Amino acid sequence: MLTLVDQQNIPEQRILEEESEQRQMALVQHALAQLTPREKYIIEARLLSEEKATLADLAAEFDLSLERIRQIETAALKKLKNTLAELAH
Repeated sequence: MLTLVDQQNIPEQRILEEESEQRQMALVQHALAQLTPREKYIIEARLLSEEKATLADLAAEFDLSLERIRQIETAALKKLKNTLAELAH
């Protein structure tokens, strides 16, 4: 007879998952710290907040064009990706 084990109920598995999640969050926080304050603000407003800001919202706030906000966001995401890739090695 085959018995299925719910992996969610194994304490060791939960601990490993929580540790992995904490490491990932630490990596993301470190990567975010590498951004300029404006880049970080834009990324947090566009991607990490509950009420996501639009490009128009941020353009008005910074008195910049939509395109310039998009460029800053794109550059910041590239920095984040590169930093996370470096940290992963």
